[in-house]
Amino acid sequence: MCTAYSTSTSMQGFPRQPIGIGHLPTELLSIIFQMAYRNLRETDTYCPQTTYWPYGENLRSPSLFPYSLSNVCRLWQGIMADNPAYWTRLVVLVGRDATHPRAFESQLTWSRGRPFTITVTRREHDDVDPPDLEREQVAAITAIFKPHIHRARTITFDVLYSGSLPTLHQDFEGTATHLTSLQLKSSMTRGLGGCDLDVATSIKPELQLECPKLQTLHLDGSNFRDAVRYKWLGLFSRATSVSISRFSPDDTMSLSLLQSLRALRAIRFLHSLEFRDVAFEMDSARADIVRYPSLLDLTFVRVAGELIQDVLLSIEHGFLESLTIIACPLVIHDPDILPGIFYLNLEALSADENPLVCLQLWGASSDGGHSLQIRDCPCFTDSVLTAMSRGGRHDEHWICPRLSELEIRDCHHFSGHALRRMVEAHWVASRKFSEMDPNLENGELQVSAIQSLTVTGCGEILSEEDQEWFKAHLLWFTYKV
Repeated sequence: MCTAYSTSTSMQGFPRQPIGIGHLPTELLSIIFQMAYRNLRETDTYCPQTTYWPYGENLRSPSLFPYSLSNVCRLWQGIMADNPAYWTRLVVLVGRDATHPRAFESQLTWSRGRPFTITVTRREHDDVDPPDLEREQVAAITAIFKPHIHRARTITFDVLYSGSLPTLHQDFEGTATHLTSLQLKSSMTRGLGGCDLDVATSIKPELQLECPKLQTLHLDGSNFRDAVRYKWLGLFSRATSVSISRFSPDDTMSLSLLQSLRALRAIRFLHSLEFRDVAFEMDSARADIVRYPSLLDLTFVRVAGELIQDVLLSIEHGFLESLTIIACPLVIHDPDILPGIFYLNLEALSADENPLVCLQLWGASSDGGHSLQIRDCPCFTDSVLTAMSRGGRHDEHWICPRLSELEIRDCHHFSGHALRRMVEAHWVASRKFSEMDPNLENGELQVSAIQSLTVTGCGEILSEEDQEWFKAHLLWFTYKV
């Protein structure tokens, strides 16, 4: 226990007596808590008077403000309950360390009508509890939360089982004026969730939810299926980022890929689209191309390789800037689906994958293939770098001939020497093409020089000679073991 000491000394000269922190004046404790709150908040760059909760903070941390302080004793909790600003970021735990429903009710009361963010999650997703327990806990929290949806800025349910998630048709009603983000996601597929068979006939044809400011939407498979079936996606037409997760053809009333892509056209301002742990029924025949005029970013996480190719073949992506593939097999053979994409991000590809075909197709056009990020990919080896180092007089012999930015993170199966040979080969080739036509810029050359190289967490120490070469020939170079 922290202690403070009295400033007075007795007439007899006895030592001053320690005073426990529990005896500090409430005014002093209140000032300490306010300082802790202000130190946590981040300031808006364009409006210094505006502060906000920091992004990316670990909301499962036992030291999270205000819970770590309010749980010390009743006195501290009472002081913190008097400041509603402390309770505008609500984190509710389910599972082993579940938040008691009455404690959650108190936190909503302490926020005193202010807009808030709410996250319902688990302390550890590795814990395996009975599905019914988590579902009951989430249902109890949802029932308490529903009357306050009009105050929510962001709503996130990040639980273990998909069957625990709330449903759009039963648990979200009213006008959510402040809502900018709605995310319903889970780590495992268990239980029906969404539209259960015994309540399917009771679903209202119209979703009783209005959220005019919604920008981010993440739906689990069951809720996405219901939204497509009952044409609810139009209610989220101003969303710019959409993610679909935990969906498979085994679910009741499964959807085809084309049916899903057509339904997503109701979201008119779609910039970013993610497919995570999903599988769709394949259409028997190729239909008309689905157009998303605003789509810029496309992400696939743990899906079948055929799905990646089918999606890219089914949509018009002339303005697509970025493609991210995480933990997926690379089944991409069609030469018309990757050219024109500026950024390519490959992450967590297995050692059995061969990225060369994907890289060659990506770099096949003059307006794509410029920025590559490789992360945690055992398949990124010296042989890949050697193949990227070879080329002839024309750019079609090169893999990624216009590559100008390369970032490598947490890859341990390539050498610094092979990396230098590849970068140097591009540099030499670009000089040759530049000498042929001195009026061309680097990005206009048939083979571009790599200008930015970032390598982190790769294990091998780079030789001093190689480091000096990179520093002398690149505009930006970072190498950290």
